[in-house]
Amino acid sequence: EEVPQAVNLGMVQKAIGYPEPAVLSRIEGMVVLRILVDEKGKYVKHKVINEGHPILSKAVETHIHKLSFTPAIQANRPIKFWVNVPFRFKLLN
Repeated sequence: EEVPQAVNLGMVQKAIGYPEPAVLSRIEGMVVLRILVDEKGKYVKHKVINEGHPILSKAVETHIHKLSFTPAIQANRPIKFWVNVPFRFKLLN
């Protein structure tokens, strides 16, 4: 009925930043992770759905464990739930 919502995504994105090697090489792309969220909204584990460039995916995977969520709710009870979270890397001109 309710899917998890990231509550500190901005903080985690700031921690990830834009990896310097990616900036210097003008690398852009998207990394998509499938994250298992427990009944309390905590990160459990993840799978990479779209790796993008390895430099970008490594930066995301280094910080992803810090992500917190609202718990998923089904039948008025919190449940474990998989959610996809995209991270876009786009250089400004």
